Amino acid sequence: MKITFSILSLFVCALSAHAGDFEYRGYMRTPTGSNSEGGKQIQIVNPGSQGNEFRLGNEVAYGEAYFTEQFLKRAQPSDSFFNANLTIGYAPSMNSQYSDTTATGDFIQILEAYAKGGNLDDLKMSFWAGKRFYRDVDVHMDDFFYFANMSGDGGGVEDIPVGNGTLAVAVLQYTDDRTLTKTTTGNPAKHALDVRWRDIVLSDNNHLHLWAAAAYTGPGTGTSTTIMPPATVGALINYQASNGEAVGARLRHKMVQGDNDFAVMYGTGVMESFNLDNTAIAADDSVKNRKRLRIVENYSKELSDRWAIEAAAIYEATDSGLSANSKSNWTSIGARPMYYISEHFRIQAEAGYSIVNNQAEVDPQGNGYGQRTLERLTISPEVAFGKGYYARPVVRFYVTATHWNDANKDANNSNSLIGKMNRQTTDPIYS
Repeated sequence: MKITFSILSLFVCALSAHAGDFEYRGYMRTPTGSNSEGGKQIQIVNPGSQGNEFRLGNEVAYGEAYFTEQFLKRAQPSDSFFNANLTIGYAPSMNSQYSDTTATGDFIQILEAYAKGGNLDDLKMSFWAGKRFYRDVDVHMDDFFYFANMSGDGGGVEDIPVGNGTLAVAVLQYTDDRTLTKTTTGNPAKHALDVRWRDIVLSDNNHLHLWAAAAYTGPGTGTSTTIMPPATVGALINYQASNGEAVGARLRHKMVQGDNDFAVMYGTGVMESFNLDNTAIAADDSVKNRKRLRIVENYSKELSDRWAIEAAAIYEATDSGLSANSKSNWTSIGARPMYYISEHFRIQAEAGYSIVNNQAEVDPQGNGYGQRTLERLTISPEVAFGKGYYARPVVRFYVTATHWNDANKDANNSNSLIGKMNRQTTDPIYS
């Protein structure tokens, strides 16, 4: 068994300031800690899972700064508006005060750059174009935007009144500039049409959200820069035209000081991942056979003056489209209860269990490595500016214990937790 502890950690997020029609908001987290072996804390996930399962005590430093210029500012939701938005992301390495750079960290990127306007000339709708977060809700404790996450480049129309909900239609594109070189048709691109019918009122406490997306990737030829089974790095890849669809439904049940989300999603082909940022090209015709089913249950509520909780259960079943060993599944269950000692002091815990079983993970003799598991328990006293499960900023101290099974320790399996860690180092230092 391997246990890691993260100690002496600081977590601060969600700062904001306003000046006239220019608005600024920020988010940041700055963890500092060590593991039980005496080294710097590292982020540990169960490979094959999504997001960052059981993220309390298992995060890297990260920040975002949001800037909005209100060219036409509305006083009421029905008023005309027009704004420009810029979001900058920053991931410091947190190694030293100065010269804090690494090959994989300390980056600054433009995450959003778009304009949006609406309710213009008595048209009850809004228009946008550019690069933006185009996504629905997340499982907060897993940092997992599981429903309709098509963030990227594009444009569309939103907030169109349809029935007792609103309709949104967008055209989006993702360009893959890393998988292939010397391509015959330019960098492979996924082109997607996204349709959302939001906030359909079934009753006062029950709202339904529906999503559908269809995408297309054109054919071409190029030299592979990554391993694309059955092709290797440097191989000539002839990829076919591919398409795919995704559909999903999310039901939100509203409660006093809380809500419950239940979602079901199904995707095929180039939309099997439920995301925009995946061109889904292959050296064979397996893309058209890809499938994924995702089911998510997420509960969050202030239970009383003293207690709050978030809990989530996730299940995914995936078919890679390959002719053999194509099936995999992921199951995750976790909870984060919080106890309020006073308005500013509280303590929370998080516990979770993750299982990944992938038929494609086999040894040289063709025997499967078996399902890989990960368990985590975190205890975290906190100081917050106010009361509430999502109240930020907060300073927290946490101790985290993570355990993974023998299948996840097998360094011969490049997809195991230890196998992936060792691929990032010169020598196999993890066990």
